[in-house]
Amino acid sequence: MTTWGRVLISTALAACSSRTPSERERALERIPATAQLILSADGAALGSTAFRRVVDSLIPHVPSSLACVAEAAVTSDAIAVGVQLHVGTTIVLVTHATVERCPALSKIADHVWIATIGAGAPVSERVKSMLAAPVWERARPYLIREPLAVAAELPHFRLVGVAQPEPVDAWLAVDAVDSVGVEREIKAMIDRWRTPPTIELSGKLALQRKGTQVAVQADGLVVEDLLTILTDTLRVVEAPAAAPTPASVFACPATTGNGVVSCHDGTQYKVSSVEAIVRELATVASVPEIAGGDIVGIRLTGAPPRLLRTGDVILGIDAHRITHSSQLATLASHLDGKISLAVRRAGVEAVLELGE
Repeated sequence: MTTWGRVLISTALAACSSRTPSERERALERIPATAQLILSADGAALGSTAFRRVVDSLIPHVPSSLACVAEAAVTSDAIAVGVQLHVGTTIVLVTHATVERCPALSKIADHVWIATIGAGAPVSERVKSMLAAPVWERARPYLIREPLAVAAELPHFRLVGVAQPEPVDAWLAVDAVDSVGVEREIKAMIDRWRTPPTIELSGKLALQRKGTQVAVQADGLVVEDLLTILTDTLRVVEAPAAAPTPASVFACPATTGNGVVSCHDGTQYKVSSVEAIVRELATVASVPEIAGGDIVGIRLTGAPPRLLRTGDVILGIDAHRITHSSQLATLASHLDGKISLAVRRAGVEAVLELGE
C-alpha cells in the first residue's frame, strides 16, 4: 500500500473515533475562520532533516523579528499559520519545549504561543475558528493530519497541498475559475526546470487538468528538489508585480455555454442573445460606485451571470453611463444585438464587445 493510501485509511478511522483534540487542532482552533490562506505542520516534520533545510532557506525571507519563531517551530508539537489578506497574519505554536529569547511570541494558554503580523489576531472560541467554518470543510482533514499542509480559499480559486519529509513526497490540487490559466502558469514553471541542472526535477512532476481542477503529483523527490521549488516560487512571489492590463485581468470563461457562444482575448464575445444577458445583469444585486462625489457606475454584489464576476463595476453600455440597475432593464429592449459594455475589474477598465 502506498504512503498516501495508509494516510487516507488512518484519516478515515480517526474521523470515526472519539478523541481529545490533537496538538494540531489546538493550534488550528486559534486561526480565524476568515483566514484565506492556512498552513499547518507538525514540529517533528519541520525538524526533520529534509524540512529543516527548507525552513533554514526560508528564514532570510521572513522579517528578522520572526526568525526566532521559525526556530521555535522546529521544536514545537504543532504550528498553524493563518493569513487574512489585507488584514494580517496569525501564527500559533503549540509546544512543550522551552521558549526563550523570542519577543515576537506571546503565551496565551498552557503550551500555546502566538505571533502576529499586521492586524492578525487569534480567536478565543473554537466556533469562530477555521475548525468550525463550513468554507474549510474540504481542506480541514488535510490541515489537521498531514505532516505539512497548505490550503487557500479565495474567490476565484481554492487549493490544497500536502507534503511529507520521509520519504519526501508531495501533491497539490487547485480548483479555479480559470483552470486553463492556472495550468499554463504551473506548466511554465515546470518547463523552466527541463534543462540542467534541474532536468531530473521536471520529470518527477506530473501535471494534469480535469475540468476546473489542476493537480500536480510528485514522485521521487529529494531535498534538493524541494529547495529548488521553494527558491523559484519565492523568486516569482517576491518579484515586483507587473502593472495589471486588461489582457491579464479579463479572461475568457473556462467553458462556454449558457448563452456564451465563443470568446476571444477575454473581451470579444459572441452570445446567443445580448438582450437576455443585459436583462439578467439588471437582476443582480448591486450598489452605486462613487468616485469624486459622483456615481460612476454600479458594483455587482450578487453573483452575475456568464462573463462578469461579483465585484465588477459596470460603467456603461455604449454611450449610456449606468448609475442604477434599472437602466439595464430599460436599455435591454432597445438593443440591436450588439453592445460595448464598459467594466472595471480590480482597478482595470476594459470594454467587452458583445455581439450575436
